[in-house]
Amino acid sequence: MKKLIITLFFSIISLVSFSQEATFAKAYNLFLGFKSDNNSPITWSSQATDVDILIITKPERVTIYSSEIQEFRIISLATEIETASKWFAVDQNGKQCFYYIGYDEASVFHMIEYSDYAFLYRVIPDK
Repeated sequence: MKKLIITLFFSIISLVSFSQEATFAKAYNLFLGFKSDNNSPITWSSQATDVDILIITKPERVTIYSSEIQEFRIISLATEIETASKWFAVDQNGKQCFYYIGYDEASVFHMIEYSDYAFLYRVIPDK
């Protein structure tokens, strides 16, 4: 039953995130991750950095208002993972990356993954 509720919650979050209106989320934690090469798993930092960052998700664009404004154009859905959606994306400099939106046991998250590093924001969805 818990798995069904979590799946329904994630489906609703995915639909809201890519509906016709923008959704807003406040990131409260940032985790940095590094990769030794393109195919290696991500090694995450053990400590989260407390942040207060706005993330706006629109159907074709994600904007992260950190110390610099980061914009990611969503190209297409790459795959559905059990707890997340993985999307092909391009940043404002034309560099390819993956954008993830999903959940874990504690929260909802937004993650950007490049070939050599990644960053993950834990967020509080706008109500």
